Amino acid sequence: MSDKTISILLWILLFIIFIISLYWKLSKYKKVEDYEIGIKKIQKKFKVWEVSIISLITLFLFSINTATVLLITPVLWINIIHDLFLHFYYKYKKPVVIYIKNNFVHFIGFDYKPKEVSDLEKIFYDKLSKDIVLRFNGKDVEINLKEYNLQDLKSFLKMLISKSENDVTIPSLLQKVINK
Repeated sequence: MSDKTISILLWILLFIIFIISLYWKLSKYKKVEDYEIGIKKIQKKFKVWEVSIISLITLFLFSINTATVLLITPVLWINIIHDLFLHFYYKYKKPVVIYIKNNFVHFIGFDYKPKEVSDLEKIFYDKLSKDIVLRFNGKDVEINLKEYNLQDLKSFLKMLISKSENDVTIPSLLQKVINK
């Protein structure tokens, strides 16, 4: 087999993986029903630094050998194209990704299992990354402030605090950020 045939097969395989992963990701949002309170994701951070690094690597590969570029380029760019598609999906559809249902907090698109609301121990605010950190039984869940509506987040946190069995408060620095 020639390099062109292998690269075409690789492109087809990556396209199939891309479509399957998008379908899998978007199908999770259609399952959200009958929740007490939820937070809609208003945007997904698009990593400009990642695009610039991949662009530089691609340019470097073009200068070396075109056959190598045909083989490696799809692998490099598939994640960026996937993130770009999701960026526009979140921007226009604004799906609910964090919600409370049956006294559990569910996180769609995160690597977290549903957490019981009563197990909430503490709320932190990380100034450097601008993340809210929710601690459930010693395990942290990070939520980026830039990706959610602040009023929705505020009402969500109040609901979490009211249902928690522990004495939990919103940190003063986070109060200032949310009340802008």
